[in-house]
Amino acid sequence: MPRKGRKRPDSFTVIIVPHTEHASFSVRIPLWTIYVAVGLIVTGLAGVAFLLLDYQDATAQLAQLRRGGQLGIVHEQQLRNTIVAERQQQDALRSIIADQEAHAAEQANEWSEEAARFNEEVSQLYAQIAELEQFKADIRHIVGLDRVAPTPSATPDASTAKTDAPPTAAPGIGPLEPLQDDRVALNLSSRGGTRSASAQEAIQATSDLLQNAVPQQKADLEALKQQVAERIAKVGKDWSSPEQLNRELSLYDASPRAWPVYGLITAPFGYDARRIALGVQPFHEGIDIGANVGTAVRAPQDGVVVSAGWNGSYGLVLEIRHSMGWSTLYAHLATIPVKVGQSVKKGDIIGYVGMTGLTTGPHLHYEIHLNGTPVDPAKYLGR
Repeated sequence: MPRKGRKRPDSFTVIIVPHTEHASFSVRIPLWTIYVAVGLIVTGLAGVAFLLLDYQDATAQLAQLRRGGQLGIVHEQQLRNTIVAERQQQDALRSIIADQEAHAAEQANEWSEEAARFNEEVSQLYAQIAELEQFKADIRHIVGLDRVAPTPSATPDASTAKTDAPPTAAPGIGPLEPLQDDRVALNLSSRGGTRSASAQEAIQATSDLLQNAVPQQKADLEALKQQVAERIAKVGKDWSSPEQLNRELSLYDASPRAWPVYGLITAPFGYDARRIALGVQPFHEGIDIGANVGTAVRAPQDGVVVSAGWNGSYGLVLEIRHSMGWSTLYAHLATIPVKVGQSVKKGDIIGYVGMTGLTTGPHLHYEIHLNGTPVDPAKYLGR
C-alpha cells in the first residue's frame, strides 16, 4: 500500500536494454493498461476455462452419442439378425410345408388310384355277381321255379290221417344292391392327406358286404341245385332241350296234383276184368277213392266248371277244365254246389261224395284227362 502522504503512481516505465550495441529505450505504461491487461487475461482464462468445460461436456456428449450410435448399430444389427433368422425359419417352414403338401398330394394321388382300383374291382365283382344272378334267374325260369308259389291245400277230413302238402316255393334269390360310388369313395383332406372315418367305414362296409356275398351266392347255388334236381325229377328224363324241359315243367305245374278226397284207392286205372261182370267197359279211365258219403270234394287245381249233372252209370258228374289241356272228372257225387261256367280255385269245395249211378259203395270216381286222353290219376296225386 502507498504510504500516507505519497501520491499513487498512475503509470509504470519499462526500460528495455538490448544485449546488442543498440541504445536502450523506455516504455511508459499507464496503470490502467495493466488493469485492462490483467482483466483481459482473467477474462481470457475464464473464457478458456469455460471453453475447456464446454469442450469436455461436448466430448462427453459426443462420446455418449457415439456410444448410443454404437448401441443403435448393435441393436439394428441384432434386429437385422433376428429378421434374417425369422426369414430363415419361415423359409424352413415353407420348405417343410411344401414337402408335406407334396407328400400329401402324393398320398392323395395314391389313395385316389387305390380308390379307383377298389371301385373297379368291386364293380367287376358286382358285374360278375349280377351275371351269376341272371344265370340263376335263367335256370329258375327254365325249370319253372319262378312259376312255383305256395297255394292253400285242402284240409283233410278229421277221419283221415293223410295230408296233402302243397309244393314249397323256392326261396327268393334277388340281386344284390348295386354299389354306390360314395360307399367306396376316399374322402381326402386338402392338407395331410388322411382318410376320413366315413371313408374307412364305407370301405369296411363294402368289404364286409362282398365277403358275405360269396358264401351267400354259394348257399344260393346249392339251394338252386337241389331245387333244380327236385324239379327235373318231377318230369323224368324225357326231354332233350331246355325249351322242352320248360314245356314239360309248365305242363307239370298246370297238372291237377292234389287229392280231391283222401282215402284208399279201391279201383286202379286201366283194365279190370271185374268190370265186365258189372256190365261196364273193362277199361277203367280213372281211379276210385273210398270215402264216406258227404265227404267234401275239393278242386285239385284252378279251373272252370264245364259240365255238372247226371251222366248214366256215373250218376251225378262234375267236369272241370284246367289250363294247358288238363281236365278232371268227378262221378257218383251226392250233390254239386258249383255251376257251369264258374271259376274255382285249388282247394275250393266242388262237390260231396255220394253213391249215385252204378256203384257198389260210397266212393269218388276220379279221372284226369290231358288233351282229351285219360291218364292215370295215381301218378299225379301228391306230386
